[in-house]
Amino acid sequence: VPAFSSREAIGYLSGRLSTDPDQRSGAIDLVGDLGCEPLALGQASAVIASSGMSCRDYRRHFMQRQKQLVEAGRAEPSAAAVTWTFSAEYAEHLSPGVSIRALVTLAALLDGHGIPGAVFTTAAAGEYLAGDGTGRDPAAMPADPQRTWNAIGCLRQAGLLTVDPGTGRSAVLRDRIDNRVHQREAKSCSKKENMVYRAVSSWRNNACAHASRHASADPLLARSARESA
Repeated sequence: VPAFSSREAIGYLSGRLSTDPDQRSGAIDLVGDLGCEPLALGQASAVIASSGMSCRDYRRHFMQRQKQLVEAGRAEPSAAAVTWTFSAEYAEHLSPGVSIRALVTLAALLDGHGIPGAVFTTAAAGEYLAGDGTGRDPAAMPADPQRTWNAIGCLRQAGLLTVDPGTGRSAVLRDRIDNRVHQREAKSCSKKENMVYRAVSSWRNNACAHASRHASADPLLARSARESA
């Protein structure tokens, strides 16, 4: 998605923060710092709207985090890479006890372009999430499906994915992250962790097949499961 123009970015941010006009304080400066990146604006506005902070507050945190990442020796990160860290932390705050990063990585490994919501509550997904996405604890109990689904809502609230409305747990999830980053990280892990990557790829097929078998009454879910396979 190409960058917004300054006017488009201000309009987008103002529209997302229409409930409380005070939150728009500092919007122009924040838009400039985010480079009018649609993904960064989407993530930032989600956290601002949900947390009650203002654009000025968020911009202060953004600048501090950007500086920390550069001082840590990384190349200057994109605006979306910085806003992603805040969204992930905010989702973790909203959903303690669930590995948000493992859940987001799982979404990336599933490609993130229309995932049946039921996939995330399958036993295969629960096993992956129980090990914090590492597979290092095969004896761990699978993640509770209800807690996982609640965490999906937190990811939506933090701007990391969208959920098609009106379809309940058979919703189609579309993530708002750069899948290439997460897939590259997964594929560059140690040999043991690469085995986990291959296992997740296998689980993907099993999970989508499971969702398809239970979607006879829901054409949207059935179609989405086929497209995600």
